[in-house]
Parts: sequence; C-alpha cells; structure tokens
Amino acid sequence: MEYFSDQQRGKREAFREDISDQVWRGILSHINALIDNGAFGESFPEICIDGPVVFGSCKSAFSDACRAEIPRLPEDWDIDKPDTLDLLDLIQFCFKNISKPSRHDYHDYFKHYHLTFNRQEGQETFLGQINQIFERNGIVFRLQSDGSIIRTLPPEFNQLLDASKTGNERGFDDLLNDAKAKIIRPDPRVRKEGLERLWDAWECLKTLEEGNGKKEQITKLLDKAASSQEFRGLLEVEAKALTEIGNKYRIRHFEQGKIEISDPRQIDYLFFRMLSMINLLLKARSGTP
Repeated sequence: MEYFSDQQRGKREAFREDISDQVWRGILSHINALIDNGAFGESFPEICIDGPVVFGSCKSAFSDACRAEIPRLPEDWDIDKPDTLDLLDLIQFCFKNISKPSRHDYHDYFKHYHLTFNRQEGQETFLGQINQIFERNGIVFRLQSDGSIIRTLPPEFNQLLDASKTGNERGFDDLLNDAKAKIIRPDPRVRKEGLERLWDAWECLKTLEEGNGKKEQITKLLDKAASSQEFRGLLEVEAKALTEIGNKYRIRHFEQGKIEISDPRQIDYLFFRMLSMINLLLKARSGTP
C-alpha cells in the first residue's frame, strides 16, 4: 500500500543507517504478530496432539534457533534492542523461515485451525512490509528477494556504480566488481574491504595500456582522458593524490604507521572519489562519450 503522504510529498530520502527504538518496536511487533498467526509454523511447527498437523508457530523453537544462528542477539531481544547488524540478521532469519499460512479444517475440540503454507507468498509479503518500514523512516537498508540486505545509495552514486562498466580485463574486472558489490553491504567492515579492492583495481588499471612499465602506461591512459592541457594537468595531480592515499592510509598497505580509515562516511567519500576517476579512464579507453 502506498500512503497518501508519500503521494503528496514524495518518498523520504534514505540517509539513516541507525535503526531507532521506535522502528525496532514496530519491527518487533510485526514479528510477534507473525509468530502468533502461524507464519513460522512451516519451519517451527506447533503440532496438534490429535494428529501430525500444524496449527501454529512454536515460539520457543523459533527463539532458540534464532539465538543459535545470531549468537550476538540479546537473550531478551524482545526487550533489549539488538545492535543494527544483529537486527538485520534477525530480519534475514525471519525471511528465510516465513511462509504464508492458510487455515483449513477447524478443530472444534481445541478451538484452532490446521494450517497449510506457501513460502514464496509469505516471503514476498514480508519483504514488502519490512522495506516499507525502512523506506518510510529514511533508513538506507533494503531486503532483497534472495534474502540478502543491501544499502541503498544516493541516485548519483548508483549512476556511477552502473556507469563503471568493465572491459573484459579479467583481473581488473574481478577487483572492480568485487569492490562495487561490497560498498553496498550494510556492514562498514565489508565496505572497507570494498575500498581496498577498488584501490587494487586502480593499481591494476595503470597497467592495462601498452607501454614500457607502469609510468608509461598510466601516462598514455591519462592522455586519452584529457580534453585539454589544463585538464591533463588536473588528472595528473589527481592520479598522484589517489596513489598517495593508498600508500599513506591503511587501504592497500597494513603495516604499522599507516592511518586508519573506519568512519563509513570517509569510506564512501574515498570510494566514490576513486570510482569517478576509474570511470573516466574506462570511458577514455573504450571511446565511450
């Protein structure tokens, strides 16, 4: 369902990576309602004692399995809000185990219905409900149809990711694609790995042109991307600055004395600064406008 306010004001910009207490309480209430209506009964069945048929979800089995797969989840996770990454794991756990329950065969003695299940429909509905909560609260995360969770990016960043197409250079392609896949992950540690891969891709890109050594190869590549002598000078300065960042900060080199980068905002800044440069040079190599 699309809310009237979204029609009038447009979708809320997604910029938050923290999940507030209010949002957590809403997600928790939704999960508890799904437990109560039997939506997890296919994976964690409550069995009718009159026969091997399911009439609901076994909350204790659900909770025990959940804590086993997400060991950092608080013991009283329905009271204490989990860490954001653990909360996202909980959402994925629910997605993996949810089904749409359908009632049939009312059991008059025990006053309950027996249930049948459709996993695909249950997952599709759950995905839509969780993503609507995220979207309406300006949260950047989105549950995907394969059960993964990604981080949404501003449109201009998405355009840059889409525009940075590789050119059948096997080692370079692998590094670039891995970097792009990691930067949209919720875990900042994985995004940091994406930054490392992108800097490795940068060093690899310098060697793709014909030439006698890396210096001559990168010179040819920068020449291709320059539309004027002035812009060629700007590219030279930027190429040296990016290489120096990789050497000075703990991106490609991890020995003592390197400067640590851990702030997610800094990771994004450096990643998309480098990706802009790589994208420009890739287009120059391929002759793409």
